[in-house]
Amino acid sequence: MRRIFVYPFIGVVVISVVATLSLWRTSQQPTDPPTVSEPSERGLRDLVALSTEQLRQANIKISVASETAFQPTRTVPGRLTYDQDRYVAVKAAFNGVVTEFRVRPGDTVAAGQTLAVLSSPEVGVARAKVKSRQADLQLAQRQAEWQANIRDGVTSLVQLIREEKAPQEIDSALQYQTVGEYRERLVSAYTRVRLANVMADNIREVASSGAISGKVRKERESERQIAQAALQSAIEQSIFDVEQLSKGATAKSDDATRQLEVSQQDLKLLLGPSSRTIDGETSEASPEDSLSQVEVVAPIDGAMEERSLAVTERVSVGDPIAVIAGTRHLWAVADIREQDWATIDVDVGAEVVVTTPALPDERYAAEVLVVGRSVDATTGAASLVAQLESEDRRLRPGLFVRVKIPAGPSRAAVTVPESAVVVHDGQSFVFVPEGPTRFRRVDVKPGEQERGQIEILAGLAKETPIVSEGAFFLKSVLLMVGQDE
Repeated sequence: MRRIFVYPFIGVVVISVVATLSLWRTSQQPTDPPTVSEPSERGLRDLVALSTEQLRQANIKISVASETAFQPTRTVPGRLTYDQDRYVAVKAAFNGVVTEFRVRPGDTVAAGQTLAVLSSPEVGVARAKVKSRQADLQLAQRQAEWQANIRDGVTSLVQLIREEKAPQEIDSALQYQTVGEYRERLVSAYTRVRLANVMADNIREVASSGAISGKVRKERESERQIAQAALQSAIEQSIFDVEQLSKGATAKSDDATRQLEVSQQDLKLLLGPSSRTIDGETSEASPEDSLSQVEVVAPIDGAMEERSLAVTERVSVGDPIAVIAGTRHLWAVADIREQDWATIDVDVGAEVVVTTPALPDERYAAEVLVVGRSVDATTGAASLVAQLESEDRRLRPGLFVRVKIPAGPSRAAVTVPESAVVVHDGQSFVFVPEGPTRFRRVDVKPGEQERGQIEILAGLAKETPIVSEGAFFLKSVLLMVGQDE
């Protein structure tokens, strides 16, 4: 009877010990670990759940896959070059010697700024000829002005004579006018006419009384007619002479003007577009030496990229002196290969995007200037030239670039941010939220990338929520879980 009560007691003790051990093992396990689903064929798990702390660390942000107008593009290689409209190689237009450089390579210059000073005997001879022509012109102009004044004075004198003004009135009216030798000639003839008129009138009165013979009266009338004829002849000859002299002086002035213009044009052609002479008044050299001094000036705004000569070095016609280039505008010259001809769809004026491995975080907008039609026999490529405008001094001619060019019309496409797509073992995927802390991996087929967005060709429908930030953290969790198991 006593054995019957012992066996049940032993069973209760054993059960209590087992239960206690089970509870102790459970208390030793970690709480709230990330959980994943059953392994997929790739050896990774598709679903991950994060703890509250992990969710805070991941800083996850959710957006949706959107359907947008997506522009297909092709990326082709190219190089940066100078803008050929703002690149000038300054060359010597005459023989001479470099006497001074006022700008160093790398300096910014303005159009018209002096780069260097040259001394050229050839220019000195041309300038001396110009100065001689200028002196000839001044003399000719003064002579023409003098003759014109005499012509005007003679015209006024003749008018006063025909109005039969008194000599005193004529002198008063012409005291500030130039008449030259014609004043004496015409006034003398006019005075003789007035005297002959007085004598003829007096003889007529006396002859009427019979005091003198008719012969004397006729002689006085004859003298008056002769005096009037002489005055008229003097007037006509004087008018003709002053007109001819004035025209001749004007013709000589015009000829002197033309000769000066020819000499100035010869000097201008000799100097070329990038040179100008130095006036003797502003030069420290002697007047003779200043005639041969020439300033070489910058033809455009830009910077001196190269300097080819040194002070005291001789130059000949055509020798390079310096290179001035505008660095704010550069050309991206891209090579369009044969396999891209059918897909690229771009016209002059279109916008393209230029990037360079040297500045991986920078993107530059450029405008297409030329879409080449001829193919280079060596490279088998046609050129596309785009102009980009930037103050970034890190952009330098010769830099390798990539030019992203539109390739066909835009199309509707599902796109997601670049940060949403991660890759492992060559497979691209995104994470789709399935709750506040649960995210499922979804494999996708990416297309082209444009302006921070990636085209999704397959695997994801529009309006699907996706992890736009924090996808790399979720990928890391997947990889760690896979390695632990």
